[in-house]
Amino acid sequence: MSGKPWVGRTVVIIDDSQQVRESLEVAFKAAGMKVVGMGKNGVEGLDLVNQHKPEIASIDIIMPEMDGIECMKLIRTKHPEVRCMFVTWLASEVSIAQSLADFIPAHAFQAKPFNNGDIESRLKLLYFPPQVASLTRGNAKEEDAIEDLSDLGIKVS
Repeated sequence: MSGKPWVGRTVVIIDDSQQVRESLEVAFKAAGMKVVGMGKNGVEGLDLVNQHKPEIASIDIIMPEMDGIECMKLIRTKHPEVRCMFVTWLASEVSIAQSLADFIPAHAFQAKPFNNGDIESRLKLLYFPPQVASLTRGNAKEEDAIEDLSDLGIKVS
């Protein structure tokens, strides 16, 4: 596995915090992506996804007018090819992530606060989930799996 298939691809950022939107814009651009739109709620975000058909939609969960879960469901219905990444304070709540696991893969969550490296690590998880899964299951020793993930540039804490 090599390269960064997300470089040059498009992303729509959906978050009710202007500061978070701006931080995500910096992080996605640092990873080589093109930010084609930023919405402050799920309604705006869905409109931007419909308009731009991005490769990725970065979505907060708790937002006014339409929350991130409903937004993601509508995006998946209309644009199943769009990868959805949740960037949310709730990502650190294991019970929340587990309750959503039936329709949202765990690798789609990034906790706030984040840095540019966190976003790039999350992109690796979004683009290479079979490889990541093979490194983290089976009879592999935990230390070996962590080392292999580290070789991919994915931080494990």
